[in-house]
Amino acid sequence: MIRREDVELMGPAAGCPTCRKQMMKEPLAGVPRTEECRRRHERVMARDKDHRYERAFENLMHEDEETVRRKNVNRHAVEERELN
Repeated sequence: MIRREDVELMGPAAGCPTCRKQMMKEPLAGVPRTEECRRRHERVMARDKDHRYERAFENLMHEDEETVRRKNVNRHAVEERELN
């Protein structure tokens, strides 16, 4: 999660509606970040070893493992149906 403090520290990303709203202290519901903005903050968080980036990376890795497990279960179910 990119907080207003992060945007204040780095400055708002050009063209990012969420950065603009954060700087204006407006509600953010339903306002997406630009991909450029997200990558910019991720690079800084990775460089600084920010715990939020580390946690997001771990969650992503766990999610990928879970996706692979589900696909394998589904594949085995399909193979079993084909054999019967």
